Amino acid sequence: MTDADREELHPSSGDDVSEISASDPPHEPDIDPHEPDIEIVARVRAGELRFDAEPEVEIRFPGSGKRDSRQVTTRKNIDKPIKPGKTYRRVFVATRISTRLLDEDGVG
Repeated sequence: MTDADREELHPSSGDDVSEISASDPPHEPDIDPHEPDIEIVARVRAGELRFDAEPEVEIRFPGSGKRDSRQVTTRKNIDKPIKPGKTYRRVFVATRISTRLLDEDGVG
């Protein structure tokens, strides 16, 4: 992955966001209390993309217990909301979904 790809995936926003890859060694959970307990990162590129209808997207964090859950999506060359029937070119979408379990006092 190039630095340009990382910038597209995690644009500079002042947040310290890191990407996890299959080659990263496992980390100890007590190293950084702000690391998520569960994280899913997905990205896709397409030369051409067209929607017949506006997609229905829903992200839920079901379960019990206190947690800090987040979903961040970055889009390039796609309208928000999607315009059905329009052809989008040179498309990029990245989504990061994460959750961190908290104790009763709301501390991770």
